[in-house]
Amino acid sequence: LEPVRISRSAVEAQSKKRAKDAAEAPAQPGAAAVAGAPAAGATTTAAPTVAPTAPAVAAAQPPAASGKKGAGKAAQKSAAPAGPRLFLLSLYDDVEVVSYEGDRTTTVRGDRLDAYFIMKGGSGMSLAAQDPFGPPSAPFPEVALPGNRAAQLAALAIAAAPDDDALVTVAFTGRLVMAPAPEGTPTLGQPEGVRMVVNGRPARIEDSKSQAVLQAKRISLESKVDRVELVGAVDDPASIETPSFTLAAAHFTLDRSTGRGGSDGPGTIAMGGSGLKLIVVSWAKQMTLALQPGTGDAEGSFRGAEFTGDVDVRSPDIELHAGQLSVEALPVGKKDVVRRIVASGAVQAKSLGSAGGHFGADRVEIALTPNDKDEAQPRTLLATGNVMAGDGGQTLWASTLRATFVEVKASWNAAVRAGADAKAARDASDTDRKKSDLGEIVAEGPVELRMADGGRVFANRLEGDGLGRNARLVGPDVLVVRGNLVLDQLANIQVQEQPARINALGPGR
Repeated sequence: LEPVRISRSAVEAQSKKRAKDAAEAPAQPGAAAVAGAPAAGATTTAAPTVAPTAPAVAAAQPPAASGKKGAGKAAQKSAAPAGPRLFLLSLYDDVEVVSYEGDRTTTVRGDRLDAYFIMKGGSGMSLAAQDPFGPPSAPFPEVALPGNRAAQLAALAIAAAPDDDALVTVAFTGRLVMAPAPEGTPTLGQPEGVRMVVNGRPARIEDSKSQAVLQAKRISLESKVDRVELVGAVDDPASIETPSFTLAAAHFTLDRSTGRGGSDGPGTIAMGGSGLKLIVVSWAKQMTLALQPGTGDAEGSFRGAEFTGDVDVRSPDIELHAGQLSVEALPVGKKDVVRRIVASGAVQAKSLGSAGGHFGADRVEIALTPNDKDEAQPRTLLATGNVMAGDGGQTLWASTLRATFVEVKASWNAAVRAGADAKAARDASDTDRKKSDLGEIVAEGPVELRMADGGRVFANRLEGDGLGRNARLVGPDVLVVRGNLVLDQLANIQVQEQPARINALGPGR
């Protein structure tokens, strides 16, 4: 079946013209008696008078019996309009629906599309001013239409309220079936809206405004309330791809009007757009997502997220595991750059800086800013509660730890040009993948430092230089234990990693 283009505004105008012509047409003999007709026994047959939005009334109704008590009330009750009826329109096989609204083009593809709408003037399906199938109590057989008429009906059902700039095209190769929606079907969020459920292998939606591509086994979306739901599976997750992030989850919902979304199962999100230095987060239990709401140029861009349950973070600078994690981002140019990461719940991290390393804490907060490539660059770290940090040479325990980061400058090509050996080149290559090295470190206590040779230092405060691989420990009562040597009552000592050396400044014992 070839695609059919439908102008919503033109269809609405034609519908109004048909209604006007019908109202001006002369009465037909034998017309059914309806509310507003002459009383029983009159010799003149009048044309029926029907309110434009009232449902059709069955012609087999018995006339009202005059003189009986309550007859007037019964007549008024029978003439009361019934509530709007929810209909289901199903399209089968190679379904494609394209909607053009202003500068936005939305394309929906799938194996089957179910559209739920209310047959009512001015609503999602503006086919007639009345429900042409009679009151809800009347029997309604399924309707199956072939050819262009079916495509036009589908386009009308899927279309929103009339708009001069709005067009819908519909194409499919199989059947079209329309019937009242099954009993118990959830009502629409707005009477003028349309709910579409797309099934496929996979179902796919492309949105030109946000440049988003959605894929899933089943996608549900509802106009007017702007709600989208994606359903996949753990082994075949639904996915969302945008310029600022890529998300994969077994189940995901999004309210486009507020920008709030979430997943109640496991999933993965990669933040940072098409850049090579992504931040990838996976979770096991739950995720809430914040996107830019509205219809502006930034619609759908990443603003933040919260993750719960076995959260893992991977980036060029850090690998982190925690019970909970929150991420915040802000727009920088055409990118959405992560500016803050907060992890809590038995936080464990590794591969921080070019020398590697690991650390743990009850809570870790990392602040980031854009670098000259508009990529997220770690700047500061604050760890609190049961802090442990170390590398191959030293291990530190403290109550709190604050650290700054400096941007890595070395490059693999420079190492090769300088005639470095293979190991140096590999180390430089590892540095290229990292964006930051540890700068200043401040730990507060009680503080314990264990060195590579087994020596230990106990103090109230540590001030370190990550690049220089040295530290200063402050008392008032610094204690050093190294083999059979014990030094105490020290106010200030300096520790150097390579070569291993301890210098005591001031009095001691």
